[in-house]
Amino acid sequence: MKTDQHELGPVLYTLGNKQICEGGVCDDKTSILWEDVDSLWLESWKASVNLLPSGENLKVDVVSKTGNAIGLRKYGLWIGRKDRDNFWKSYQFIVSKIIDRQLFELTRDLEQGTRVSFETFEITATAIHGYYYFGPHGMLDLHRVVGCDFENGEFMLTFVHDKDNNRLVRKSLGSIKKIPNIHLAQAFLLSIAGRNSN
Repeated sequence: MKTDQHELGPVLYTLGNKQICEGGVCDDKTSILWEDVDSLWLESWKASVNLLPSGENLKVDVVSKTGNAIGLRKYGLWIGRKDRDNFWKSYQFIVSKIIDRQLFELTRDLEQGTRVSFETFEITATAIHGYYYFGPHGMLDLHRVVGCDFENGEFMLTFVHDKDNNRLVRKSLGSIKKIPNIHLAQAFLLSIAGRNSN
């Protein structure tokens, strides 16, 4: 962790020529304040051939409301534990700076009847919509959600199947790298799952 000073405040993390500061993120050409962040796009994968590592990638694109983007990335044949831990700490720090505002905006939009898109699926105040995931009606009532997590680069939703003795079902809502603000979708759906378990 660095503590150099930048116009965005103290530099907390450095990845290549990108800096994560107390007040935002920047590179050699541009800077984005936390309050101006519109979306995060996360990508995480590891590949192997015949059980031997053949590549690993950790990346988050920070995109502003005006469309400027700064990509933070670690990649190589193999990423060491320290570099991997630093990347995830950086990502968690970024999320901590924007999640409260985003959850407030999401809640407000849902209360106003807006259908909020996460590209591969949409959420309303009462349901998740996605034709390819939920059959002919293309929707799943939020009261059936019991959890969500990541598996092999997919965003997995666990829910109660209402017509099969309340059996638990897991379905992918899409590849993580195709879902903007996956952290927001996860936080919202986990809060719904927590409420449903009570």
